[in-house]
Amino acid sequence: MPEPTEQVPVSIAPLPDDARMDAYYYGFERTGVGFIDAILSAVAIAGKGAHHTESWGDPWEGTEYYFRGRPGLPDADNAVDLIQKAAQQAADAVLALLSQPTSTAEHDEDCFAGEWNEAAGVTCVCTCGVEPPRPEDMAPGTTFDSAGDTFTVMDSFGDRWLQKDDGDAWDIEDIDPSTIRDVTPPPTT
Repeated sequence: MPEPTEQVPVSIAPLPDDARMDAYYYGFERTGVGFIDAILSAVAIAGKGAHHTESWGDPWEGTEYYFRGRPGLPDADNAVDLIQKAAQQAADAVLALLSQPTSTAEHDEDCFAGEWNEAAGVTCVCTCGVEPPRPEDMAPGTTFDSAGDTFTVMDSFGDRWLQKDDGDAWDIEDIDPSTIRDVTPPPTT
């Protein structure tokens, strides 16, 4: 798995208005989701910069305009690198979103999803059939608490493991997912 990109903060917010969405012969409609539109923008920039895909992997000296400082995109040396980096940032963002905490509360018969429960003082969320989060599904850099300890998900060349707050290394399989609380995704910057 490629190393996570960290040049540009990845956001679900829309790309800036001046982000390129038109290539030479084609254009894309914005989805309104920043990290998805960044991939479309990267493909549009590649298509505007070179008419033939066979040239997309070539370094383009003197054409930094296409691959450096583009709104909402990472810097790159060529079109292929730009598309790959935009896709990796999107993947990192999706993994971080999937690493969000999952409620483990039991279903309340008097509480319907999305409704305000006055007695409990919360908006109801039906968690029937929802499994707890698993460390192996979390993005590298995600932190969580388990049985009173804080852990960080680590990745070294595709090998996932956990680092306890005291520095000890743990196998991912050593954590009971039902004990996981306070999941915090990694920073996107």
